[in-house]
Amino acid sequence: MEPIEQTIAALTPLGERVCRALSDKAGQLGVASATQAIAPWAKAEFALSRDPYSGADSLIGTWRDRHGQACGKIMFHGDGSAYAEFDILQPHPQHPGMIIVAIEAWLRDGVVKTDLQLFPEPGREGIS
Repeated sequence: MEPIEQTIAALTPLGERVCRALSDKAGQLGVASATQAIAPWAKAEFALSRDPYSGADSLIGTWRDRHGQACGKIMFHGDGSAYAEFDILQPHPQHPGMIIVAIEAWLRDGVVKTDLQLFPEPGREGIS
């Protein structure tokens, strides 16, 4: 096996957990897309990238939409931590006037946490 294939295989269980956390968050909010799965691990395009400071390799996965545009990424760092984000670009169902730009997930010490990138709708005044 090539080094990148070995790295992908070794990180698949954790990667799938992070991806599931992104997907679960989208499902809880009711913003999952009918045309594209949210952050499927198996659909990411992977590459290794060397951190110039630490010299450690990071595994970087990119998701693309049906037009080939990047719509998300997942990064596993040499210390075992990870960060992922997946574009949503939909109105927030519980907060009128806000747009969910992306769902983010972090993995550190085996714990996955999620959050939202939010932005006010353009032209909205008095967002609460």
